[in-house]
Amino acid sequence: MTGTFGTTPSEQVRLNLIHYNLWTEVTLHNDHIVSGLPPQELVPTDDDVDDDDDVVDKNKRREWVVCKRLLNTKLSVEEINTWFEEIKDITQREGDLKTPINESLNSQSKEDKTDKEPIISNQTDLTTTKTTNTPNKWTRIKNINGKDRVGRITIAMINDDGTIVYYFIHDGITKPRQN
Repeated sequence: MTGTFGTTPSEQVRLNLIHYNLWTEVTLHNDHIVSGLPPQELVPTDDDVDDDDDVVDKNKRREWVVCKRLLNTKLSVEEINTWFEEIKDITQREGDLKTPINESLNSQSKEDKTDKEPIISNQTDLTTTKTTNTPNKWTRIKNINGKDRVGRITIAMINDDGTIVYYFIHDGITKPRQN
């Protein structure tokens, strides 16, 4: 007999969110990304988050969860950045965002054509030009960080015994909360 829930990490998290945390509209987007609506805001300061694009109604906000087994605990900034970009791509495909990707790319390419003057940093000997075609690992990240991305994702760490622990990962620096 086949059930509706399997043994993959995302299916385990989906089961946990629906039956134990009482989330609604839980959707599997790929093998490691799940989204859904929690029954109440996860943090009392959720009103302050600049992520109004995913708000369904005033009290419910779509949350994004990335599933990861505890055996694979070594994370890199590039992997976390990839998660934010995957979620950005998913939301754009579903039409959740106000600005389509083509519009933002067209405006960005216009800026690149008009801004051909060199950028000079305050530090010495760090002069670069925007029009150079030398590959730089930060150029790709610099142009995309923060644009049309969710402000926060939740990582679901899955232990061998089935225990799931959730942690927030914010996109950028956030204001500290007072308890």
